Amino acid sequence: MDRKYTKMDIGLLHLANKKVLLNLIKLKGQICRSELTKITRLGISS
Repeated sequence: MDRKYTKMDIGLLHLANKKVLLNLIKLKGQICRSELTKITRLGISS
């Protein structure tokens, strides 16, 4: 099977990660940064 992958620029990646985090916060309610990191495996950036 031939798969075609598209390149995602850094802006789109940032937006996708932001949507994941916001949806998780919406589902879980109050949640701390460390818990978000554990669930999503996204690093906390400054």
